[in-house]
Amino acid sequence: MDLPYSKVPRQGQGSPIIILWIALTLFSNVLFAQSANDVLENYFKVVSNGDINNWDKIKTAYLETSDTFVQPGNQNVPSLLSQKGSRQKMYRVWPDMSMTEVFDDTVVSASYYHVKGKHFLIFKQNPPIPLPTGPYEPYFEFEPVMVYHALKKNKQVENLGLKNIGTCECFDIKIVTKNLIWHFYINPDNSLLEYWSNSTDGEETTITRVFNYAKIDNYLIPLSESKSRDGHDFFWSKRNVVKLNIPIDPNKFVYTAKGN
Repeated sequence: MDLPYSKVPRQGQGSPIIILWIALTLFSNVLFAQSANDVLENYFKVVSNGDINNWDKIKTAYLETSDTFVQPGNQNVPSLLSQKGSRQKMYRVWPDMSMTEVFDDTVVSASYYHVKGKHFLIFKQNPPIPLPTGPYEPYFEFEPVMVYHALKKNKQVENLGLKNIGTCECFDIKIVTKNLIWHFYINPDNSLLEYWSNSTDGEETTITRVFNYAKIDNYLIPLSESKSRDGHDFFWSKRNVVKLNIPIDPNKFVYTAKGN
C-alpha cells in the first residue's frame, strides 16, 4: 500500500529525521574510513605546529614535575591538588642524554642517568645501580615523538575503529613493533592523544592518560598524566615547568662514583 501523499517527501525535500539519519550515517562512514596513517597525520599536525619534524628543532628541555604514587589497588586515592607527593627535575639533551633528580623536600634523594647508552640509578651517595631498559625506550621523549618512533619501527599499524575509553570515544590506533604492541587513543573531535599503552603481550594492563594540553613555543604539550592498572589509578604527574631549548650545564650528566 502506498503511503498517503502528505507523508511522502516531495522532490527536493525530506523528513528531518531521515536527513539527520543520512547525515549521521555519512559522518560515521567518514570516521571509519580514516586509515591509521590519516588519524596519526592529523594528530602530528595539530600538536607539531603543522609538521612532526618541528620536534627535531628541540635540542634541550628542562622539566619540573610533581608526582604522586600509590600501590595499585589502593582505594585511598590522593589528589594532586591536595597532596605534595614527590618532586622531580629532568634535564634532557638530544639525542642521548637525560638525567632526572628526585627530591625529598629540598634534598636530592635519587638521580636517574641515561647518558650515551649507560643507564644508572644513584641513590644518595651509593655507587651507581645499573638500570635494565628491556624493550622500552630509556630516554625521555615528548608524546608525539614517542608515537612517531613507534610508527617508524612498525611491523603493523591499523585503525581498530572507535572505542570508549575513560570519558571519550577515541580511535584505537594499534602499532606493532619488533618488541612492543602499542595502542594510541586519538580523540576524533580534536585529533589529540588522550590515552596510550604498550606491552610485550598485547595486554593493556597499564594505561596512561595525558591531558591538560598547553601551547609551549608553538608545540601542544600535555601538562598532566595519570596511569591506571586494571582500572585503578595509581600514578599522577603534573608538569609544572616546561622550558625548551635552554642552556643546560653538561656537568649535570656527569656522575662520579667508585669504579667509574
